Amino acid sequence: MPTDVRLQLSGVTKQFGPAVVLDHVDLQVRAGQVHGLIGQNGAGKSTLVKTLAGLYPDHGGGTRIDGRPAALRNPRQSRSEGIAVIHQEFSLVSEMTVAENLLLGREPGLWGYNRRAIRKKAEALVEEVGIEIGESVEASVSGLSPAIRQRIEIVKALAEDAKVLIMDEPTARLSEAERLSLFRVVRQLADRGVGMVFISHFLDEVREVTDWLTVMRNGRVVASEPTKSLTVGRMAALMLGEEFQQVIDHERAVGQADDTRPVVLEADSVSVGDRLRGVSIALRAGEIVAVAGLVGSGRTRLCRVLTGVEQPTGGRLRVRGSEVRFSGPRGAISRGIALIPEDRKYQGLSLSSPLTENLCLMALQRRRGPARRRAPVEHSAGRGFRDLTRRHRRARGDTRWRKPAEGRARQGPRLRAGGAGHRPADGGRRHRDEGPDPSPAA
Repeated sequence: MPTDVRLQLSGVTKQFGPAVVLDHVDLQVRAGQVHGLIGQNGAGKSTLVKTLAGLYPDHGGGTRIDGRPAALRNPRQSRSEGIAVIHQEFSLVSEMTVAENLLLGREPGLWGYNRRAIRKKAEALVEEVGIEIGESVEASVSGLSPAIRQRIEIVKALAEDAKVLIMDEPTARLSEAERLSLFRVVRQLADRGVGMVFISHFLDEVREVTDWLTVMRNGRVVASEPTKSLTVGRMAALMLGEEFQQVIDHERAVGQADDTRPVVLEADSVSVGDRLRGVSIALRAGEIVAVAGLVGSGRTRLCRVLTGVEQPTGGRLRVRGSEVRFSGPRGAISRGIALIPEDRKYQGLSLSSPLTENLCLMALQRRRGPARRRAPVEHSAGRGFRDLTRRHRRARGDTRWRKPAEGRARQGPRLRAGGAGHRPADGGRRHRDEGPDPSPAA
């Protein structure tokens, strides 16, 4: 193995039960190289990253760092070997300052929490690393942009003497200017001899910033060669497979807009103050309409207006020819319109609620009753989840679901209260339950 190889993977395998998600993966990252890793969803990229981060110690195959065998049994051991991962979801504590995040778990001093010492050490650390964060180390992370948070993650990784830095979808939430700034930082790190693994779905930027490219499909490496030798079309063909790419090319060649299909959703000169002005769009049945534009151009706001999250100040909305005015997401959902928001984690999910409620939240009706209890909602959500599962099984011909026997008494929800003499936590007060407001996310 050449002496300048930072990371060497040989025959790495990983299974979840009978499913093989990594099938003898070989990967080589050299010092000072920006190594691109691409593949469609389910190709095995995330599993490979988590394996390198020490989250899957039961993987097979061999790993070498700077020519030495490395056993990645846990995240701490992975970091000690010089592997740092910057995930798409940042691992920063929003309530803390930049300095506190940079030194989290490595605070100076033995007696007490010394903010002044933390600030001074953080400033020295930023100066030593040589990456400009763009904010004071005393600033709270909660108000910082994704680009600045990403730089904080990079400084944290370099502070731990990272030899290999893995960046998972680093530009997904950045503007064009922020992306160009990140590319300069990536090149700066590569010049220092850091081995970089750059994962992205944007093939143009992969071709722009990387030196070498590895393509994965169905858990296997299907190509690994210099980036300059691959066109964007060739990358897509390797990711999808030649046969699938030929089908897509054929569909594009013969596909034409069908103006005879009915318009199911239409916006006519819709405005929201000065932030969205006179936008018109029409969506026909069975049609996919793309909305493109720079950050701040109004793409997200248009989607929020179409789904009732924001109300327009001018213009008209029509659903199947009938003019509508949504007072909130509930009205759009009742018309069959749903939104998968830009920030799916915080805008599309109720993180404090169980999986059943999140899956069935839009299917729950507004509930009114004499007492506000969680159990009826859990019962309805669980029933809705079971109904969805049954419909799915029936659609694929699975007959293992059981229909309730005729005449069987329907059992009501079981409350989590005590016995018959248990007094409710609200002291017996009766009030109306409006139920949870359904999220606009599908």
